[in-house]
Amino acid sequence: MASNGIVDEYIIPVYGPYKIEGCMCFGFEQDVHSLEPGITCQLEALASVSHIKIVACFADKMERIELSKRETEVLQWLAFGKSITDISTILGVQPTTIDSYTRRIYAKFGVHNKIGAVLAGVSTGKVSL
Repeated sequence: MASNGIVDEYIIPVYGPYKIEGCMCFGFEQDVHSLEPGITCQLEALASVSHIKIVACFADKMERIELSKRETEVLQWLAFGKSITDISTILGVQPTTIDSYTRRIYAKFGVHNKIGAVLAGVSTGKVSL
């Protein structure tokens, strides 16, 4: 960032619907403390509104996602930190079967990994921690 002239940044945590949380980061060519008064308040408002708008773009899609009983069960075990091998042992099925359920869950939520699936599941209320 320094090579692009960014010498300081202001990071704002954001909280939104569906328990989707994150942070917005703004970079500056000067020390954040030297900004005009009120700028940080404006940035915080901008970050909050932007986050809510971004989440709203996906809200309808997320609410309509239907998981089968078994997919929900697999996702819940993933949320508890279990591996595919662990889940296959717990549910008494082959690891390839759990892998198939996991791939279907990823596809339904539009994610590419376990963390994304768990976050999507928790944020939509499909599973809990």
